[in-house]
Amino acid sequence: MISYFKFYYNCRIQSLETALKSCQKELKDEKAKLEELKEHFKYNLKLINDRDGELQRYDALFLGNVL
Repeated sequence: MISYFKFYYNCRIQSLETALKSCQKELKDEKAKLEELKEHFKYNLKLINDRDGELQRYDALFLGNVL
């Protein structure tokens, strides 16, 4: 009877360790995706800011020529 419980608990431990490894891998993958999204966001934000600055310069040039 004791060996049955020991076997059961060893199986349960092994199952939990496998689940933990799976969760850790999934977390690592999701963190990598998050970092990639952050980098893309920063790049796109820089593009938008550069574009806005260029539009402001064109507006200033246009207004200077109109007035």
